Amino acid sequence: MMTRNKVGIIILYLLVFALVACTSSVQKNEIGGKGAIIKKVEYHQNDSLSKYLSADINVFLIEGDSPFSDSVNALILSAYMPRGESIPEDVSKLFDVYYQSQAQEVKELIEDFEETQLLPYSFKYDAVVFENTDSVFSFEKSFYQYTGGAHGNRGKRFWNFDASTGAQLRLEDLFSKKELAELAELGELSFRKNRKIPKNKSLKELGYEFDDGFSLTSNFLITDTGLVFYYAPYAIAPYAFGDTEFTISLISIKNIAPKSELFRYVK
Repeated sequence: MMTRNKVGIIILYLLVFALVACTSSVQKNEIGGKGAIIKKVEYHQNDSLSKYLSADINVFLIEGDSPFSDSVNALILSAYMPRGESIPEDVSKLFDVYYQSQAQEVKELIEDFEETQLLPYSFKYDAVVFENTDSVFSFEKSFYQYTGGAHGNRGKRFWNFDASTGAQLRLEDLFSKKELAELAELGELSFRKNRKIPKNKSLKELGYEFDDGFSLTSNFLITDTGLVFYYAPYAIAPYAFGDTEFTISLISIKNIAPKSELFRYVK
């Protein structure tokens, strides 16, 4: 049998565990400790308007009325929100309008051409938080859409913000021109390793569309392990080449740019 002391210790442990879990949850849902709250939004449709169309949307939005929340939410909803319009309280209405427009397109395709071989259409859209600290807030938007043709279309877009000021962070904000040149050299090494391309092979001759040698994309993500760079299909090569994603580690970056502004945001 358990002694009273053991029972008391177990109860105390459970209370401490619950408190820690609760605290972690709050920190995860707040941005920069400023009280901005992240909320999840999901939208799923299948066969409600057309058996040839499905939608799968999983995003987050930031509650509250501030320039920062407005900016982030507009970026997340840009594919579905007409430019210049304000964000509605019920964002599912935006997705409904888009879904209905796609369903109408499918309906007309079938009526005009009696064609179903290129169906079903589908679209999938996600927005995921990657870093959420007192210093930096970074997230990824990704999508896949098939609306006929030989293949669908997919891609990712990364965004990074100073969590205290709400300012968007670009490579030029984090590195000097000299540091950027050295970072590009690291990037080319990572790119070639990812693509299994020897140093003595020309990227342009292999079909990559770099005009003046390799160049880093502005599509990057700040993480706690390094900078992630992503090139979508068609961005630098034909669709058949696929997309490319690689990471330059913080250790490598610290070796070439120990005083970079990047280290204000990550350690």
